[in-house]
Amino acid sequence: IYFIDVNVFKIHADFVLVANELYRGVRSVGFHQLHDGRRVLTGQLSFRFKHDRMIAMGSEALPWVDVPAGSARVTQRAAEEAAQAWIWDDLGWSTEVLSSEGPVILPLIRSRGTTYHTVWSVTVHASSPLARFAVYIDAHTGLPVARKQLLRFYSGQLFFDSPIRYPAAGRQDYPAQYADVTLGGIAIGTPHYLS
Repeated sequence: IYFIDVNVFKIHADFVLVANELYRGVRSVGFHQLHDGRRVLTGQLSFRFKHDRMIAMGSEALPWVDVPAGSARVTQRAAEEAAQAWIWDDLGWSTEVLSSEGPVILPLIRSRGTTYHTVWSVTVHASSPLARFAVYIDAHTGLPVARKQLLRFYSGQLFFDSPIRYPAAGRQDYPAQYADVTLGGIAIGTPHYLS
């Protein structure tokens, strides 16, 4: 019983409950990973239960989290200014701050191992050109650590695989004109192609 109690305490110390949902008879329970009370970005655990039995488990928990102790010396405002300055210096784009969170722990996973950094996570938005970045500023030095583009842009072409005039003549791809399609829950229409 002591062993179980220790493990329960460890779960509560290292993970915080963020989801407990029941959908179509399956309960999904999710936890974010913590280290010394700070969120470890991308670190999480999830469990699925049906009829009081665990049917699946997923883990993106990160091992051996090690960051310098002590409180952050960089203020939230200074981190936001550093994030905007980095985008301006690198790309020449004016940005506005949408949100900031921290201090949090950022894992950088590389082939030679994982390093951990205590950072402010600042989301900045640029209108021209359109871009949105998560910028990570070191909470002790104020220097940029990493950034990630949050917007994704896609383009594609839609064709119909149809017979050429009659079925025995073979098949060919034709542009799908005036087609109404749903992509990612969004209804869109394809243009008319002039021949």
